[in-house]
Amino acid sequence: LEYLDLPYQFGNDWICLRSDGGIVDVQYSQGDVLNGVNMGLRGMILGDKVAAMKNLRTLSISYNEFSGSISPQISNLVQLENLYARLNSFELSIPDEITELTNIVNLDLALNSFSGKIPEAVGNLEKLELFSLFGNGNLNGTLPISLYDLTNLTHLYIDGNNFSGNISDKIGQLKRLKHLTVYDNPLTGSLPSKLGFCEELEMLHIENTNLNGTVPDEVCMLTKIDLNSLNDEVEIFKADCAHDNETGVPFITCTCCDTCCDHITHNCFANYNYSDFATNTATRPSQNITTNETGSPIVNPTEDSRVSLFMRKFEDEVLQRDAKFNDLGSEDPRYLALDWILNNDQMNLGLDSMNLNQRYVLALIAFSLDSKAWGAIEEGSVIGNKEVDGKSTWLSSIDECSWYNVSCTGGLVTGIQLGETKTEFDSVSAPLIFLRSANFVLVR
Repeated sequence: LEYLDLPYQFGNDWICLRSDGGIVDVQYSQGDVLNGVNMGLRGMILGDKVAAMKNLRTLSISYNEFSGSISPQISNLVQLENLYARLNSFELSIPDEITELTNIVNLDLALNSFSGKIPEAVGNLEKLELFSLFGNGNLNGTLPISLYDLTNLTHLYIDGNNFSGNISDKIGQLKRLKHLTVYDNPLTGSLPSKLGFCEELEMLHIENTNLNGTVPDEVCMLTKIDLNSLNDEVEIFKADCAHDNETGVPFITCTCCDTCCDHITHNCFANYNYSDFATNTATRPSQNITTNETGSPIVNPTEDSRVSLFMRKFEDEVLQRDAKFNDLGSEDPRYLALDWILNNDQMNLGLDSMNLNQRYVLALIAFSLDSKAWGAIEEGSVIGNKEVDGKSTWLSSIDECSWYNVSCTGGLVTGIQLGETKTEFDSVSAPLIFLRSANFVLVR
C-alpha cells in the first residue's frame, strides 16, 4: 500500500447508511455524536501499528476523528512523502522520530491537540515544502534553530499556538517561502530585516504577537514586489499596526501592511494608506560597499540586503548593455552614483520612490562628467557667468528638480542644460528618454 486517501469521512454532501438501513444525518460539518450522526473515521491510526504501512508514500486522513498520539514507530515509514492529518483529535507531543522521515515533502498536523515543542532536529527534513501546525493551541517553546535550515520550505503555518522567543535572522535562508503565518503566538522581539531575502513571499501574518518595533524597509520592499501579488485578495500583510484602545499608539509600526489590527482588542481593519508607504521612508543607516582586488564593488547579500536590492533595481531599470555593478571598477561613474545614493544622499529615498531612478541618473551624469567639484560649489560661486545658489548645486540634499540647470514638470525631469547645450523632453516620454540619454553620457 503506497497511497491511503481517507479525508472528510464525516461528509456533508452524500448519504450514509447504517448497517440496519437507517440514514445517517451528515448535515453538520463534523457530525453530532449525541444524535448518532457520523463523526468521521476513528481510531489510533498513527499508533504503534503504523509501522506496518512501511511502503506508504501518501497518508491523507484530514477532517476525521482519529485520536491518540503519533507513535515513534512512524520512523519506519521511510518512503513517506505526504502526511495530511489536519483536524483530528491527535494529542501529546510530536515525537522526535518524525524527523527521520527524510523524504517527506508535505507535513500537515494543524487543528489537533498537540502539545510540547517542535522537535529540535526538524531541520533534517530537507525536502519539506509545507509545514503546518496552526491551531493546536498548546505547542510551545522557542522555534528550533534548525527550522531555518528547511531551505525548500514554501509554506510555514504555526499560528494559533504558544510559541515564544524571537524569529531568528536565519529566516532569510528560506528563500522559497511564500506563506508565513505566526499570529496568535507570544513571540517577542522585532521582525528581522533578513526576511527581505524571502523574495517569493506572498502572505505574511504577524498580528496578535508581541513582535514590536518597526517593520524593516527590506520587508516593505517585498510588499511592492511580491506581497501584493495575490490580485484582489485582502489581508496579505497583517500586523498589530492599528492605534490601540489603551495607548492610542500602534504596537508595531508598519507603513506597508494592508491590514492593521488593534493589539488590545484584536479588531482588524483595512489599512488604506499602505499603498503610499513609499512616501513615508525613514532615515536609513549608512550602507558601505566594499571592493575586491580589481577595484570592483562587491556585496554580500546575506550581510546587506538593502545594497543588493538597490543594485538589482538599477541594473534592471536603468543600466544598459546588461551592466552589473559587481563587474564595474570602484571609480566607474555608475558605481560612484550608487555609492552616493546609498551613503551620502540625505534624501534617503526608498526603492519605490518615483524619483529614485532619475536622481540616480543625475548623479551618474555628474560623476560621468567629473563633477566632484559640482558638489563642492559654494553659495555665490559663478558657473557659466551665472551665480549659483549653494542649495541648488548638483548632488545636494534637496530635490533634484531644484539642481542647477535641471528643469522638471510634475516632479519628472524634462530638461537638462550641460554647458551651452540644453536637452529637453516632453512630459510623456521624459522618463524613458531621460534614462536613455543619461546612459549615453555614461557609455559614450
